[in-house]
Amino acid sequence: MKLDKQMKEARAAFTLIEMVGVLAVIALLAAILVPKVFTAINNARYSNTVSSLNAVKTAATDYFGKYGRFGEIGGAKFSTTSSNTWDKVLVAENFLERPFDTKLGDAPAIKVVTSSGSSPGSSYCFALNGVDAIPAGSSVVVATVDNVLPADALELSKRMDGDTLSATNSAVADTLGRVTYPAGAGTVTIYLMHR
Repeated sequence: MKLDKQMKEARAAFTLIEMVGVLAVIALLAAILVPKVFTAINNARYSNTVSSLNAVKTAATDYFGKYGRFGEIGGAKFSTTSSNTWDKVLVAENFLERPFDTKLGDAPAIKVVTSSGSSPGSSYCFALNGVDAIPAGSSVVVATVDNVLPADALELSKRMDGDTLSATNSAVADTLGRVTYPAGAGTVTIYLMHR
């Protein structure tokens, strides 16, 4: 009877080999799953940004449909500062649920600016098809995001513009399509719409 009790107690504990085997399986699973989790999180940052930009574009279209121009609350003409925080106007007008936000950089903003109409790469001039610039004097709704990493700027450009209108690598300036930025990224400017 005493021997049976000792054998049951000995069987209740794990051996060192069993513990090492369990730890090896856990380490193998972690090595396989952790990179996939980080990739999914990174993809969610880009998808969230594109989704937020599409929501702002829809809100801007609705605002323009109601007032016939881009402006302040109630369709009033812009003061000098409110055109730099236009997403807050869209929220106040109930066209947008919350102000534009992204995890890709700092100080995200929605602005209404005037196109210079000169060559692509100049101030608020977009060559959406890779060739033709938006006409000079057009009111353009843009999103700007500061301090964007070069790799993030390139990936956002590829997701929104495709490979043909994106830079070849993250160290080259991107002046074509909807997403533009200087060499080495920095501030990314994203075209949403113009009138």
